[in-house]
Amino acid sequence: MAQYDFGTIDPNTTSGTDLATLLGNWRTAINSMHSGTSRPAYAAAGTMWRDTTGSPELIKLYNGTNDLVLGAVDATSHIWMPTIGGGIANIASSATTNLGSSNAGYLTITGTITITSFGSSAPVGAWKAIKFAGALTLTNSANLALPTNASILTVANDQALAVHLGSGAWVVMGYQRADGTALAAASSFTSAVFFNSVITPTALSGSENNWNPTGLATANVIRLAASVASVQVTGLTAPGTPGKIMFLHNVGAEDVLLPANSASSSSANRWGFVQNVLLRAGAGMMVWYDSTSGLWRQMSVPRRKAPTYTVLDSGSGATYNRKFGCTRIEGFMVGAGGGGGGTSAGSGAAGGDTIFGTITAKGGGAGSAAGVTSAGGTGGGGTADLRVAGGRGGTHSTTQNSFTGGSGGAAAFYGGGGIPVIGSNGQDGTAPGAGGAGAGTGSGSGGGGGSGGEYARFSINDPDASYSYTVGAGGAGSTAGNDGGDGFRGEIVLKEFYD
Repeated sequence: MAQYDFGTIDPNTTSGTDLATLLGNWRTAINSMHSGTSRPAYAAAGTMWRDTTGSPELIKLYNGTNDLVLGAVDATSHIWMPTIGGGIANIASSATTNLGSSNAGYLTITGTITITSFGSSAPVGAWKAIKFAGALTLTNSANLALPTNASILTVANDQALAVHLGSGAWVVMGYQRADGTALAAASSFTSAVFFNSVITPTALSGSENNWNPTGLATANVIRLAASVASVQVTGLTAPGTPGKIMFLHNVGAEDVLLPANSASSSSANRWGFVQNVLLRAGAGMMVWYDSTSGLWRQMSVPRRKAPTYTVLDSGSGATYNRKFGCTRIEGFMVGAGGGGGGTSAGSGAAGGDTIFGTITAKGGGAGSAAGVTSAGGTGGGGTADLRVAGGRGGTHSTTQNSFTGGSGGAAAFYGGGGIPVIGSNGQDGTAPGAGGAGAGTGSGSGGGGGSGGEYARFSINDPDASYSYTVGAGGAGSTAGNDGGDGFRGEIVLKEFYD
């Protein structure tokens, strides 16, 4: 131990020999750096001393209250081991997060603002240990060189070690994820891969927004189920680590809908799908979190539900409700056929229009009454494709002859076809939708056939929840003389897809 303080020297009582002894003892203390197993009793704020209690010995600075360790001396290997850093502090994130603004060696960066620089005020060669309190982006650049040479999306409790190279250029020497995963690593699978972090949440009894089932943070498989019908999951809580892959498997008896880009969930938790996905009972799919876009992406197509069909053959101003999970509707519909004309004065009635939403298939025109030559009814104003049958014109019978009025068209969907009896009959309609003319002369003429209704084909992507519809009623045949036939009713046929 070489600690010594000569106190106050009184020149009136201290001889030269005594002074030499005092100064010699003081020199020994100075040259040994006031070594000892405890702080010198005479130490004042600013005194440096060598603590020889253990090995290696510690070099300490007394600040008036505490002894601060500056470093250690390994006397055996003759190595100086300085303390790097010291102190703990918080610093708020900003585009330039100036690490040199704090003398602390361990800094917690708070906030979520993207960082492009660590500033230039730190001494050249200064080291800073860093912890991130939340999610923000570290932007890779010449002045902020990051591992893997790519920007990093931080996660709460990630840690890094950075050194200042001078002039605002920093290099991050190491980066440690909070969960221990690597920033980037190529993987080669040469044997079976096991996804065995599985959770089975309680069956859903209603729709979920920003779904965050217990255990999600560490899971890679969700066995989900719904206890009631028509359940939707509009989003899944975003993962802490970018690029996470999740497997979703519906183990319940009810289908579950995953609506694309639903505003019911926060933007970072939404399904970034092209269209809604119906996850059928027993089906599964894989999703991947796209941290650049902040969305879950669909990576596989679950087993689809087979198309269903709905036939609407009656109703005026009625409502069709979209089937749960339906993503597309294809359909066709026809207006009602017109009624046939009679053998005496009086035409049939026109067929009613068939309407689905804003789409209309017009009804067929009525057949005219009998005359010397009776014309068939006029077809609907739209595409003259497949049409339902118009009513047959009235038939005139005498004791000598029987004449049949023309039908609404000869082919299937064009018309029902006339029934010849004997004699000279009216013509069947030969153009799509056209009514046939009556035949005969004078009072023996048959009435004209009604025309078929208009045909319309349509396709609707992302259909609305409901549509108003009307099925056209067939036009009544004339009752003047021998009756004309009634036109056939309209019809709507829908094919519902669950892509």
